[in-house]
Amino acid sequence: MTKFEAFSAWDATLKGEVAAQLNGSGIVSDEDGLGLSSTWIESWDEEFTEHLRNFGYTGGEINNVGKYFSHGAVYALYNEAKTTHLKAMAYIKKLADAGM
Repeated sequence: MTKFEAFSAWDATLKGEVAAQLNGSGIVSDEDGLGLSSTWIESWDEEFTEHLRNFGYTGGEINNVGKYFSHGAVYALYNEAKTTHLKAMAYIKKLADAGM
């Protein structure tokens, strides 16, 4: 099973929650308690974004960020229409500083 196939088969309600968070704050991470896999975030491309549109995503291009911290790696997706790379990096640093 490919990463996209696994994401496609993932719970529809959770995909809706990811879409809502990206539409709202513009950022969602693998540490936000939704079950979003870091491997999906790392592999994110337009195919994932278009699939997420079926679950309510209305934003712009989705990009990813990730960094290794002392507690481990943290990854996030961000909606370019809502936020920036710098803000997404600050978001994952805040999660890491909180001890995830």
